[in-house]
Amino acid sequence: MKIYQEKIQNLKIEVILQDNDSDIKIIENNILICNIVLNLLDRFLTNIRYTSNPEYLKKYFPDSFLQNIQSKNFDSEPTLSIIIGNKREAVQNPLYLSSNGWSIYLSRKKPCSWKIFAKNPLSAIYIAALGVGEVFKLLVEDYVSVEIINDFIYDFITHGKTNQPVTNPLLPSYLDINLILVGCGAIGQAIAFALDQFELRGKITLIDPDIIDESNKQRYLLAFNENIGRSKTQFLSRYLMDNKNNLLTVLEFIQPYEISITIYESLFKMENVFISVDNKRTRVNLQAALPRRIWNIWTDTAQGILRYGIGKHDFANENQCLACAYYPEGDIPNQMELNAAILGISQEEINERLQRNDLITKSDLEHLMNNYTIPPDQITRVKSLEGQPFSNIFHGECGIYNVRLLEKHEPTPATHISVLAGVYSVIQFILTKMGIENGHLVESVAEFNAFAYPNEDCLIKKKRHPKCVCNDPIYQVVYKNKWGL
Repeated sequence: MKIYQEKIQNLKIEVILQDNDSDIKIIENNILICNIVLNLLDRFLTNIRYTSNPEYLKKYFPDSFLQNIQSKNFDSEPTLSIIIGNKREAVQNPLYLSSNGWSIYLSRKKPCSWKIFAKNPLSAIYIAALGVGEVFKLLVEDYVSVEIINDFIYDFITHGKTNQPVTNPLLPSYLDINLILVGCGAIGQAIAFALDQFELRGKITLIDPDIIDESNKQRYLLAFNENIGRSKTQFLSRYLMDNKNNLLTVLEFIQPYEISITIYESLFKMENVFISVDNKRTRVNLQAALPRRIWNIWTDTAQGILRYGIGKHDFANENQCLACAYYPEGDIPNQMELNAAILGISQEEINERLQRNDLITKSDLEHLMNNYTIPPDQITRVKSLEGQPFSNIFHGECGIYNVRLLEKHEPTPATHISVLAGVYSVIQFILTKMGIENGHLVESVAEFNAFAYPNEDCLIKKKRHPKCVCNDPIYQVVYKNKWGL
């Protein structure tokens, strides 16, 4: 960690936004790329030089961010110069970023030469985050295997298999939506940011019980000093309800999903659900309501690889459901199995301690605190349980002290992967909504290695597990009757 921190201190990134193009659409597109790049770099770097017009930043950032960027300026030679525009710059180590329609462009040699331009903010957001990923590779390349190439061109329709840029189909002028967003954290904010690039009409429901805290600033696209302490759902609601979205209805739930669905009956009639939460159980509980389609978005560091991905789950085909994805052996654990996993002991030891009328020990609570995230308002309550009867783990609706536990996530400077995952899910949602059917969309799962580059092989079809509940004939009949299939 000490060496890693030194690398961060020594890394110097210059961001150059070229403003010599007369086409206002290209200028707006490049400003968006630049703002995402600066936003994400500021989350983990200490040396950033922005040499272009500061007025371009005021649309997206509060004053605290602008002051922070200015304080990180440096005078020496940059490690890397990120250039947004179509003109060559006389710099030692350039990284040119551009987007056009559904296509993205990254090069260490020359600026993009595409002439015909189609505005698409989704590809702009993606290439910006991918460019930040190139910076992150410089920090970790001594420790993990990373792929670094000089030129990368890719599109979200054909995956680079046709002439570039891919400008059709054109994006709609507005989005008519009816969707649920369960989880308004790092991925949820990226989804909201991507959706907010359009005029939104219809309804969106936001579900998340948590508030924005100091630690969230490190990886949340929209979290700045001004937002600390605000409810995540209420913050995103205000963010989405701006002047251009006056035909959008936003419903806010500051309770967990399991409680929200008991409050608002229409949540049982969910056509499109985006879910990005910190626990498997909520994902499976969500499936129990049989939504028409679930978009599952995630990031992880399994097997030493930084990954992100999305799953597109409906139950009218042979592909895996959400329960299959998280319990691939087909057996969803019962409450006793969950209690054993959470406490870090076997089911047999739980039964023995119950028979002995054991007390809750300090080590029980330490395991809980070290392996799970506990909301700040419940930490004192958890600590007070020491010395109480061990049988209290079964009190409450879910066992384990009736405390809401979130899976533990260590802080990471890989701020870009949540944005990559969130905007990719919105891209797939919109392409599906537009009726694009050419065999190149996500049908089951898309899994990406953030140390490499996206390609068509990242789209994977995974079949249902034969033991999973989704194969139950009654389950299938209820789902098909619900949605008229």
